[in-house]
Amino acid sequence: MGVAVSRGLSLAAGVVTGLLLPKLLTVSDYGYLKIFTLYLTYTALLHFGFVDGILLKFAGLDYEMLCREQLRTYTRFFALFQVVIGCVLAATGIFFQDPAYRFILQMLGVNMVLVNLTTYYQFISQATRRFSEYSAKQLLAAVLKAGLVIALLVLQSSGVLEASYRLYIMALNGIDGVMLLWYVWIYRDITFGERMPFRMLSVEIKELFRQGILLTLAYQVSHLVLVLDRQFVSVLYPTDTYAVYSFAYNLVMMLSVMISSLAVVLLPVLKRVEPERIKPYYCKTLSVTAVLTGAALCCYFPLVGLIRWFLPEYEAASSYLAAVLPALMYSSCISVVMFTFCKALEQNANFFKTGCVVLGIGCATNGVAYGLFRTPLAISYASLLTMAVWFLLQEAQLYKHTGMKGRKEFFYLTVLTLGFLTVARVVSPDWVGLTAYLVWFLAATWCFYRKGAVKL
Repeated sequence: MGVAVSRGLSLAAGVVTGLLLPKLLTVSDYGYLKIFTLYLTYTALLHFGFVDGILLKFAGLDYEMLCREQLRTYTRFFALFQVVIGCVLAATGIFFQDPAYRFILQMLGVNMVLVNLTTYYQFISQATRRFSEYSAKQLLAAVLKAGLVIALLVLQSSGVLEASYRLYIMALNGIDGVMLLWYVWIYRDITFGERMPFRMLSVEIKELFRQGILLTLAYQVSHLVLVLDRQFVSVLYPTDTYAVYSFAYNLVMMLSVMISSLAVVLLPVLKRVEPERIKPYYCKTLSVTAVLTGAALCCYFPLVGLIRWFLPEYEAASSYLAAVLPALMYSSCISVVMFTFCKALEQNANFFKTGCVVLGIGCATNGVAYGLFRTPLAISYASLLTMAVWFLLQEAQLYKHTGMKGRKEFFYLTVLTLGFLTVARVVSPDWVGLTAYLVWFLAATWCFYRKGAVKL
């Protein structure tokens, strides 16, 4: 419950940030900021599996059971390791002639150290089910970012300064630094003090990398699939076009905040359940996620009206939003439910293999869409198709290796997708469209789950 409340408040703060930030920055500056955030997610690969190894090693244990001297050595090693990697990444910025991309790469080097170290502490918190610290961090970060945007908007309106993507990125690094210091203080007992010699733990540290790297690669491949269309648009179109496209995705990510909170608590819980008893959890969790994400599509209609009124320069984002919102249903079921159960059942290798196949399919569909239509909208529809194919392939893999089924949810999501796309394209005005989709959603949900598998 604490995680859900925190995510709800974080969502409110995220709405403030997501809507005011495009108002604060020029379209070009917003585009450069979104390029920074796009490549920032790739820097998670630069812990090379260490933090995922920590999550897998300690998931389901109580914090009091952890050896403090051992974790202090882990902490010291990982901090030094990340600082070296961050310095190398930032130094490569000198090879870029474009000053914008040079700055972005240098800031990526700094932010990578801050975020990966924060993730290390965060995964310890998640693994040991200390969700209060995790929830507090999420809420504090969201509030600070919303406060930053409001402060910059006031200062710019007063003529004190001119906001830019450079200023905002540096301020973001400052906020991430505060978050890291907060975690260092909370977990000071595993950060400072006597520690075991590195030579005594070198084998265990290598094992953490070995166990975690496959999970890290699986996560990165899944991330590549999820951002593939944005990657295509960022490379093939001007920065202003990418800014509008990313704005649509930013709205989608705000809607996914509450849904993703399920994954935070799910893995530690599943680690304490016998493998043969996990199957019922999967069926119900997948169904609930499908219904929640289906209901989230109702937000499209008021969002379109809000964009037209508050951010008319981003009105083109409405058409992109109609295409990428249904993809949220498939991707949430995959990343929140299927991936989590793969981790719990040690099916990471199969998830990784499926992700690689889907990545190839995504490159092909996005490439064909661009070649035939030359529009970002075509690429977004190709991404939606890729998400549906990914769901089918991952469901088949899970059924083959664990016997867990999800085919009904695929048909349910497909029915919702077809109804939503039809309504969004044909029906107007917005309130009529909302009513039409809501009727479609309720009818589909009743048809698929009328026996009470999901309680609305």
